[in-house]
Amino acid sequence: MGALERSIGRSVAAYRRRVEMTQAQLAERVGVTRETIGRLETGAAIPSLARLDDIARAVGVEMHLLLRGDAGNVHRDAALDRLLHTVASRSPAEIDLVTAIAGDLLDHLGRTAPASGTASPTEPGGRIVRS
Repeated sequence: MGALERSIGRSVAAYRRRVEMTQAQLAERVGVTRETIGRLETGAAIPSLARLDDIARAVGVEMHLLLRGDAGNVHRDAALDRLLHTVASRSPAEIDLVTAIAGDLLDHLGRTAPASGTASPTEPGGRIVRS
């Protein structure tokens, strides 16, 4: 049982729990025994790529998230996955535009309230102005 096996196993377990699925339910969905899922989650076994893809589909994530091994923030990963799917079919120019807008918005949200008498971080029409 190596570090890779344990890391993948922790990810499988975390994403399975996120969707409130038991080991038995996941096993049924991917066509293996509950014991096999248990061995995968403890790192005693490592799945084939095809089986890992089946597991990822069953828990509703991209396979790369299970391979990353950092399942500490499954909600953040799921949100990032949704964002990726949202922009994946767009042109590079559209992705650049969305990235710029998101950056401006997050910069704006991260600021503290402006001191009294200072200019607003937006210009007329609501466009966010970078400092």
